[in-house]
Amino acid sequence: MYIAEHEAQPDNFSSIPETMWWGLITLTTVGYGDVSPVTPLGKIIGAFTAIMGVCTVALLTGIVATSFSNQRSRKAAMFEAEINEALKDGFISDDEAKKIEELRKKLNLSEEHSKSLIDLMSDKK
Repeated sequence: MYIAEHEAQPDNFSSIPETMWWGLITLTTVGYGDVSPVTPLGKIIGAFTAIMGVCTVALLTGIVATSFSNQRSRKAAMFEAEINEALKDGFISDDEAKKIEELRKKLNLSEEHSKSLIDLMSDKK
């Protein structure tokens, strides 16, 4: 970008570090608008940089969302396995209920979710 814009805008693209500021702001999709390309090559580079910034943000968002979803699924599977184990004999004893409640709190699951799962799994047995 420095090579493409320095001659057209010596004040805005005066050095490599100044140009890196533009690149960082464009890539992170902040886009303050304090500096923008005016040459055709600069605009092409700017468009590519902006698209790469959006793709990077979308990719990172997808990774975080997938991790969150996997974590929630793993917690639910652990909780269901504990309920399943408790229901092997057809009912949940006081000790098993206490253990299930402790696990529910540890996994930060709602009481409604817990009761619904127990009712649903009890009906299957």
